[in-house]
Amino acid sequence: MDVANQTIDGRRVRERRLADHVAVLTIEGHDEMAIVNAQAHTVEVSWHGQRFVFERPDAFGDHGPAVGDGTLVAPMPGTVLDVLVTVGQQVVEGETLGAMEAMKMELALKAPFAGTVTEVNVVAGQQVALGATLIVVEESA
Repeated sequence: MDVANQTIDGRRVRERRLADHVAVLTIEGHDEMAIVNAQAHTVEVSWHGQRFVFERPDAFGDHGPAVGDGTLVAPMPGTVLDVLVTVGQQVVEGETLGAMEAMKMELALKAPFAGTVTEVNVVAGQQVALGATLIVVEESA
């Protein structure tokens, strides 16, 4: 999805109207209408006789990995500001591995325990979604 260029999967999409649970979009020059019902944790869309239900993650829920897992995930959608480690690097518990920003709040990404960085899946400036795996640390034996 490229919001600036109004494209989704390479197709031009333009919002024409969005009111009273009705969305009218122009997709590749053709007007399409869908009925949309957005609730706290779900969005239902009816289009061409088909019903689609999308579940929204609970932004305040626990989206983290199991206790003891060294996976650092994005606690909110945002932008990665800095990545301070590389794969194979040894880290100590509490060491800052990177930083991200969302809604003008900056969050330090810290090592959950001493270990070795086994994955770095982001770069500075990258936009990430809620729950995206950012960095993985394997605990030292």
